[in-house]
Amino acid sequence: MREVLYKNLTGTDSHKRDLCIQERVTSNGITTTIERRCIYLVREKVYVEDTSNLDELKVLKRAGNARQKRPHYYILRKYDPHTSEDKLICKVFGTFYAIVGHYVFYIAFVQSFKINMEVMPIS
Repeated sequence: MREVLYKNLTGTDSHKRDLCIQERVTSNGITTTIERRCIYLVREKVYVEDTSNLDELKVLKRAGNARQKRPHYYILRKYDPHTSEDKLICKVFGTFYAIVGHYVFYIAFVQSFKINMEVMPIS
């Protein structure tokens, strides 16, 4: 049996987007759940007259460098020998800039990937 769940959530102020895909597969007494999730938050939105003028964009980048850090990566694996449950979690946190039209957006993101495997009890 295979189930797929897709969520696309947007915050009321349109500055937050949460995308989630979850898949559950049951085969040979093992249930595997895989979840991919991306969360994006618009931290800052600045209007720029001329996006081809790199001097204006350099000023924005210098202002953002105080906040901007390198992406952080986390990988966690847990195994429970009593329940035969195996979990793997990978997360990435970071920020980036995007130019759309005459606006420059400063965006923070979290991306996660989770795998959970469980052995179903025999009836």
